[in-house]
Amino acid sequence: MKLGFHYHLPGYKDESGHIRTAAAIGLFIDSLAAHVDELHCFMYSPVGKEHQWIDYSIRHTNVQLIDVGPHVRLSQRLTNGPKVRKIIAQHADDFDLLLLRAPTTYLSHFVKVLGPERIVPYLVGSYQEDIPLLKAKGIRRWLTIQWIKNYEKLQRQVARQAPLTLTNGIPLFEAYQGIAPRIALIKSTTLSEADFFTRNDTCLSAPFKALYTGRLVPSKGLDDILEVCAELKQEGLPIQFHIAGFTMKDYPDYVDKLQEKARQLDFEKDFVHHGQKKVGEELNALYRSCDMYVLASKGDFEGFPRTLWEAMANSLPIVAARVSSIPHFLTDGESALLFPTNDKVALKEKIKAMTQNQALRQKLIAHGRELAKDNTLESQGKQLVDLLKEISSAKA
Repeated sequence: MKLGFHYHLPGYKDESGHIRTAAAIGLFIDSLAAHVDELHCFMYSPVGKEHQWIDYSIRHTNVQLIDVGPHVRLSQRLTNGPKVRKIIAQHADDFDLLLLRAPTTYLSHFVKVLGPERIVPYLVGSYQEDIPLLKAKGIRRWLTIQWIKNYEKLQRQVARQAPLTLTNGIPLFEAYQGIAPRIALIKSTTLSEADFFTRNDTCLSAPFKALYTGRLVPSKGLDDILEVCAELKQEGLPIQFHIAGFTMKDYPDYVDKLQEKARQLDFEKDFVHHGQKKVGEELNALYRSCDMYVLASKGDFEGFPRTLWEAMANSLPIVAARVSSIPHFLTDGESALLFPTNDKVALKEKIKAMTQNQALRQKLIAHGRELAKDNTLESQGKQLVDLLKEISSAKA
């Protein structure tokens, strides 16, 4: 099978000819390439400081990179439509189906060239979750919101006509179940079978280390976690807050703002920024050095965050907001401690309970690790490609 693929993260060829991208998407690409004859990847070229978090080299040699232009801001990308359609048209005969991870700015251009019958949307989020965080004001804000609404309408139209629609979370699955004629759930993961680590307990010595990894953006609730940890420290609980991940170009100074807040809260020495850790051995070592993983997401349109699978595979117990797919896969008190979105009082109580209840911690660790075993790159990649091959054979 010859497969096309598009996602909104950048990639490029280095001087030795290897394709490089962020590990989260690079591992996914390799998991697809292992099961197809050719994989043609439409990707942006990195701009500015994005090279700093491009830390993965594609292993498979059957992957071709197609540059659709620089990874600039949405408003700038919208003006590149004619060029993008021309690039897509030049490669339209190179593959059977296009797996399109959405949302993506260029959905309309792929549809115009390929038609919805050759596109398999893989829904992993929604632009709607960004509306409360928009910095634009006045007419620019209004225009952006209108574009998002039109985009969501187009995405639903494509799902109605596509041979298959995929999602990585239950809320998106349920939202599109009555729209798409055929739909399946494929979980996002970076886990390999070799990544698992077994331990029975954490929080065995002070200070207790709460960890967040992933995109360093306000929608992940890092401000709330920082404030809660600072309060607990003032109340006598020896706790630290550790973060690792990459800064998005829309929030270039977000970590600086967090560090300033930590200083104001007299928590500066207990707020630790590890920078970006490479997925695999380096990131796993960080998980294994901490006592709990904390996620306070505010948006309800993302799938199940891959970082939760990573934490559970490394025997790290979870404290997480009850948003999106999280309560569909995790059960409060069994495989994680869940709290209502934006409820800092509940978040505080869950973190405190995690440090004080050994039996509970041990149960969460064991159950979480077992759940993660069903969500590896090997299993999810093969399952996805098997579905695509079935669709391709039916079309032939």
